[in-house]
Amino acid sequence: MSKPSLPGIDISSITTSYLFFRTFSSSSFPELASSATTNPASSVSCTSATLNGTVNANGSSTTVTFEYGTTTSYGSTITATPSPVTGSTATSVSANLSGLATCTTYHYRVKAVSAGGTTYGEDQTFTTLCGPSATTNPATSVSCGTATLNGTVNANGSSTTVTFEYGPTTAYGSTITATQSPVTGSTATSVSANLTGLSGCTIYHYRVKAVNTCGTVYGSDQTFTTLCGPSATTAAATSVSLTSATLNGIVNANGSSTTVTFEYGTTTSYGSTATATPSPVTGNTVTNVSANITGLQKGTLYHFRVKVENICGIIYGNDLTFSTSINDIEDNIYQTVQIGDQLWMKENLKTTHYNNGDIIVTTNVDSNWETFTWGGYRWYNNDPATYKNVYGALYNGYAVQDSRGICPTGWHVPRDIEWTQLENFLGGKLVAGRKLKESGTIHWASPNGTNESGFTALPGGICCPNFSNIRIDAFFWASDYINQGQMTYGRYLTDSSDEISDFVMISSSGNSVRCIKNQ
Repeated sequence: MSKPSLPGIDISSITTSYLFFRTFSSSSFPELASSATTNPASSVSCTSATLNGTVNANGSSTTVTFEYGTTTSYGSTITATPSPVTGSTATSVSANLSGLATCTTYHYRVKAVSAGGTTYGEDQTFTTLCGPSATTNPATSVSCGTATLNGTVNANGSSTTVTFEYGPTTAYGSTITATQSPVTGSTATSVSANLTGLSGCTIYHYRVKAVNTCGTVYGSDQTFTTLCGPSATTAAATSVSLTSATLNGIVNANGSSTTVTFEYGTTTSYGSTATATPSPVTGNTVTNVSANITGLQKGTLYHFRVKVENICGIIYGNDLTFSTSINDIEDNIYQTVQIGDQLWMKENLKTTHYNNGDIIVTTNVDSNWETFTWGGYRWYNNDPATYKNVYGALYNGYAVQDSRGICPTGWHVPRDIEWTQLENFLGGKLVAGRKLKESGTIHWASPNGTNESGFTALPGGICCPNFSNIRIDAFFWASDYINQGQMTYGRYLTDSSDEISDFVMISSSGNSVRCIKNQ
């Protein structure tokens, strides 16, 4: 080979250097290994993450992967994007992982493989997001139809929807969104929801529910019981007089302060109200309540009921009635009773005067009594101290026919048809007698009366003209008469029978009188 010539240069002296240059530039020089750097993971969620790194292929095609696992032994590999990497500059590489376990720390590193060898980036870690935690707390502000459900939720870094499930069983059935939903951050957050429209006196189950991208978590089941509404029972009136009475009731507040009143009036529309004593009522036990009312009308039927009111609503007791007493011209007081549509005296009449103030004639001589053709009365055995207040007087038929009237004003001796109406209301003649008679043996010789009517019939006996049948028979006049008043109708009860019987008796006989209110 001829040596090159360069103008003005003697190349003989640089031959060796030239040969050396050619040897240094030969393509047989060994390849360089790639470089690799592991960078922080990104887009870390509950079950996924993106691994990142930087690789320089150093001029040699380089396969890039990531090794990852829960320890530095890794165990799993995923190909990077891009891979392979070429060129001689730093290239960003990544890989998207999925199907990871939540709330778990993972190790990972980038791996670069080329003709120059295998290079690893340093070990790095990331921790997948944790699912939410949820705790059901006791309910508060529980009333008859409302309650506040409470819980505690930690979103653990992922936006979390919070609801409460509730219902009468552990199947729940209803859902309400918590006021604080969604919950974020990584600290415990108090959550709540206000329920309305619940049923009173009912056990409800509930639990908190937290949902985010990591899954669904439930708090434990808890229960609360809505308050029971108050209970109210109307009890019989007491201390009934001419113009006053005491109304009574039984109330259980069932845990809520309860206002108690009585409604009363001459119809079931009531119209008047009296505050009970005590009121308000509290606690969970039965409480007796009452109210004294005045200014009533004499001889009048009144309806009444107890009324209770608290946050659970209004409850009414059952309707009951009482009848104020009446007085005659002598101010003798008589209790009254409503039977069907009729208002009757519960006691036998004992006045000795007509309503205009005239005296009703009397005698202690039996033979004189037989001659009366005018109104008269007698006390049984001529002994008012023993018999007057219990059995009343025995009047002849002429007295009940007298236009001056022997019953209190606004009342009268019942007509035969009014006795029949009473009998029919009580089931007919065959059984009415038992229902009319006072029970027990205080006054009746034989105890077959039930007094379920409240009439309290007493066996005052008879005088015709001799006295007889006390404690055995009750004879009551009607105002109907025949034969120019010489015969008068009436009704008869005896201690040994359930019946009430009709009679027509001579008007000179002496029998008891029960008055009935005018209609």
